Amino acid sequence: FEKSYPLEVKTITILSVGGTEAGDNATDFILEAINGTDIRLSSFAGKKAAIIHFFASLSNELANLQTVRNFYGDKIEILGVDNNITDARMAAAKLGVNFPMLLDPASEVKRAYGVSVLPTTYFVDSNGLIAGKKEGQLAERELNERVKSLLAAG
Repeated sequence: FEKSYPLEVKTITILSVGGTEAGDNATDFILEAINGTDIRLSSFAGKKAAIIHFFASLSNELANLQTVRNFYGDKIEILGVDNNITDARMAAAKLGVNFPMLLDPASEVKRAYGVSVLPTTYFVDSNGLIAGKKEGQLAERELNERVKSLLAAG
C-alpha cells in the first residue's frame, strides 16, 4: 500500500537570503518534503550541521549521503532537494533514502543558492554558516572527508 502524497507542493518559502560561499550565512528556507512535512533549514541551527544536496536524478551521492546519515544521524541532517516530485519519490524508494527529500518545483531555493550545475552539495555548519560547497559529482571519499571537517568545526 503506497502512502499518498500531495500532488501540489504548497510550501516554498525563502526566509532570508544568504551568500553562496564559505563563511556566508546559509539562505534559510522552508520546503515541503515528499511526505508533506515542512522542513526549515534554520531549525537545525545550534543542534546539527546540515548537508543540502541539489540533485536531478538517481545518483551515487544519494546512497553515499544515506550512509553518512546512518553513521552521523544525531550530528548532521541531510536534505535532498529536487524540483520534480516523481524523481524525488523514486530516488527515496529505490535507494532506501530516509532523510528529507525536499521539493523545489520552481527552483527558487536552487536559484537562491546559485546552483547552476547538478548535483551541487552545500555543507552548512551548526551555526548556519556555509562551510563549503561542491559542484558536480561528490566521491564517497571526498564526502567523508568533508563531513569529518564539518563536524570537527562545529
